[in-house]
Amino acid sequence: MGKHTPGPWKIGPHGRIQTAPNEAGGCEIVVVEGSIGRGANATLIAAAPDLLAALEAARPDLVKYSNSYGGDYLKSLRLLDAAIAAATGD
Repeated sequence: MGKHTPGPWKIGPHGRIQTAPNEAGGCEIVVVEGSIGRGANATLIAAAPDLLAALEAARPDLVKYSNSYGGDYLKSLRLLDAAIAAATGD
């Protein structure tokens, strides 16, 4: 899988997710279909780059605590790694 379109992303008209304006002018990257829950789905999709960045930033501390204390920290690290892998296609 290739790299994702870098954020920030924003919600445009009619549930269209767009990159924020940049040197290239920004672009539409996805249209969220369906009327029920479209707003919530668009909000979640638009937040995806920030959510991935937060997971990646939290990982080093979670590794440190899971190495020291195991248990729930190790479980959380596995969940975090699975989420990062799902988001990056690894």
